[in-house]
Amino acid sequence: MGDDRPRIRRAGPDDAPVLARLRFAFRVELGDAIEPEDAFVARCAPWMAERLSGDGPWRCWVAEDEGGIVGHAWVQLLEKVPNPVDEREHHAYVTNCYVVPA
Repeated sequence: MGDDRPRIRRAGPDDAPVLARLRFAFRVELGDAIEPEDAFVARCAPWMAERLSGDGPWRCWVAEDEGGIVGHAWVQLLEKVPNPVDEREHHAYVTNCYVVPA
């Protein structure tokens, strides 16, 4: 009997086109699109690829099965002003969490 759980991994720049399409699907579930999907993907994928290509503040993890990416979660690391007390100086903003409904 095989393991049918999705595999979790950190996303890279090559995942950007699929992630942009999933972002479109996620958001149009909540409201009417103001631009066609292809135009959105053309605008969003480069933005995502750039942020996934370095060691900047953005991270994304994906869940994938045999058919490809089925879910994702984005995190932006936020730096705080230095602090002289025992309090973290970074926060994580978790956003754009989505799993394909099927």
